[in-house]
Amino acid sequence: MDISVIIPTYNRADKLPELLKSWEHVNRFSKLQYELIFSDDGSTDGTLAVLDACDTLPLVILRNEHGGASSARNFAVAAACGERILFMGDDIFPRQDILDIHVSRGKKYGDNVAVLGQVDWHPAQIRNHLLKHIVDIGNEQFSFNCLTPDSYADFRHFYTCNVSVSKRILDLEKIKFDPRFYKVNFEDVELAFRLSKHGMKILYIPGAFGHHYHEYDVEGFCRRQQTAGEMALVIRDIHPEIDFFLNTHVLEKTFAHYVEMSGDCISSTAKIHQVILRTIEYESEILNSQHSDIQKKRILSILYQRLFRLKFEQGVLYHDTARNKNAIDSFLYDKHFGWGYLNELVGFRKLGSEDVFRNEEYKTETARNRDLISISCTVSFAKLFATRRRLLSVSALRQYLNLLARPIVQYIEKTKIKRIERK
Repeated sequence: MDISVIIPTYNRADKLPELLKSWEHVNRFSKLQYELIFSDDGSTDGTLAVLDACDTLPLVILRNEHGGASSARNFAVAAACGERILFMGDDIFPRQDILDIHVSRGKKYGDNVAVLGQVDWHPAQIRNHLLKHIVDIGNEQFSFNCLTPDSYADFRHFYTCNVSVSKRILDLEKIKFDPRFYKVNFEDVELAFRLSKHGMKILYIPGAFGHHYHEYDVEGFCRRQQTAGEMALVIRDIHPEIDFFLNTHVLEKTFAHYVEMSGDCISSTAKIHQVILRTIEYESEILNSQHSDIQKKRILSILYQRLFRLKFEQGVLYHDTARNKNAIDSFLYDKHFGWGYLNELVGFRKLGSEDVFRNEEYKTETARNRDLISISCTVSFAKLFATRRRLLSVSALRQYLNLLARPIVQYIEKTKIKRIERK
């Protein structure tokens, strides 16, 4: 058999009929020998009934107890007969040539090459700024836009929404998706890291394409990020050497020092919730606007980047139940929505003109305000150290103060130049 398609599914009875129709297009197009394995994760909504009623596709239906996507995938891998395994999501609607591209590239480049296809939002899905941000700007979910077509990517891009791998190299690992990941996130990255030690490389082929239909709202994606932070600790404990891109140890040490030096902290939970409410408000305004508000979208992306990073780090720090959650929230709010956030926002303050970014008066005012706010932030930062004492090491503090002193020096120099010019 050429290829086995593995799709874990859970309570998708409402979306499966359309998904199966898209696979019927694939079935009519492709002449390959393949099987479509739906590994049900204990659905309770009629998912199995929908699958059982389909008699036009080469389906293999696995009935499992609820154990998560990793468990469902592992059962499917054990049952698969294909020379190549294609992992896909139950929310990915494939283009008709997807199997042929995965198989042909697999044969061309060999067993050591995993083929990563591309996904993009389904045309029927409402495209709000949140969806654009998480895949094109902040890249919290996918980073296809950062990859070069027909080039290799590292193990972090083993996206099981659309990636195929040789069964031979997959079988080099006794454990496929590690059951220690009790929630979704990083279980695919962890498997790819182990497979990379056997020489597996990931080749990005955007032509192997599927449409992604997944409804997200801000609060839901915040929960997803918090789960990601929690699972980051699992992959770090299994492979401490890859914490270089997670930075969880640095975060934990910084927080511990914060608590040690700051004493009792006031909760910032309400403030964090206010940020979430503001993003929802901006999303609604942008969606209902008659014209594209570029400035508001930029401000919203600044909010999203900081909020989603905050939620990831919240997942990391909340995992230790001995930690004070009020202190965590206060620490993270100060970290992500303090002086740096204000300084970043100042360049995007809207003055009412559609051409504000080409308006010389706006540029002059923005530059002046940026200098003044940088000075204000420097004073605020000094006050923070006065009240909470040392949050960083002496060397790190020296670096921060040197960095923060630059806008003051620049502002003084600009003032001197203007005075000379006036004379």
